[in-house]
Amino acid sequence: MERECLALQTAKTARAIARVYAMTMRPLGVGPTQFHLLGTLTLYPDFGMAALSEMLVIDRSTLVRNLKLLERDGLIESSRPAGSRTKRFAVTDAGHALIATAEPLWQAAHRQLVSALGPDGLDDARGALERLRIAARTVVPAED
Repeated sequence: MERECLALQTAKTARAIARVYAMTMRPLGVGPTQFHLLGTLTLYPDFGMAALSEMLVIDRSTLVRNLKLLERDGLIESSRPAGSRTKRFAVTDAGHALIATAEPLWQAAHRQLVSALGPDGLDDARGALERLRIAARTVVPAED
């Protein structure tokens, strides 16, 4: 069962890959999840928690914990528009500066992984991962 369990195999793979990016980002004081949150908020500044959770495929408690860390560190700020129950998050100048500093580090880690995959490895991996995501969402659609 261990060899065939997609949950175990993808979790092990995700942790191994995340470790590469975590080591890369460690000097900046952010982890991969926080870095991806910053990037997502930069691209989609109007996203609320439900949209962020859906896009990044992370549970609400993990999202809240990481948003609090980013806000504590002054990398994002939250607001609640008048008449809205939904919080909105904006990347601060410090957050944009961190992204600019982190991007070359992320690129270097990415290049190392792609090189280790070999020719066609990135396309093969992306395709397999996308098929798995689609299959999983077919079996259990995203929560609202």
